Amino acid sequence: MAFSILSFIIIFIIYVSFHLPPKDFPVGSIITIESGESLQSVSDLLYQRHVIKFPFVFRAHAIISGEEKRIIAGDYLLSPKLTTGEIIKLLTQGDALSQEKIIKIIEGWNIKDMANY
Repeated sequence: MAFSILSFIIIFIIYVSFHLPPKDFPVGSIITIESGESLQSVSDLLYQRHVIKFPFVFRAHAIISGEEKRIIAGDYLLSPKLTTGEIIKLLTQGDALSQEKIIKIIEGWNIKDMANY
């Protein structure tokens, strides 16, 4: 009984340490995923930018959860620190930064004024 509890605790600690974000996680930075990037290139990019600790764990988590082909291209804001699972969820749900722009139309403008703006 004691051996199984100890085994569970050790496995839990290993699991958590693999999935927690790195200490130097770039909170507030933007990561750009290009269209057509492979899971390998995405995991390498995230590792190089200190978003994940272990590229293999990221790839394995994505494959096991069935999300490896569902990563959506875009610019992603990394805030706050995210676990491996949260990063995969962010990249597969397409919660990318919007490319929309805000345009202010001044009262009294006509179509020419708006076109020149």
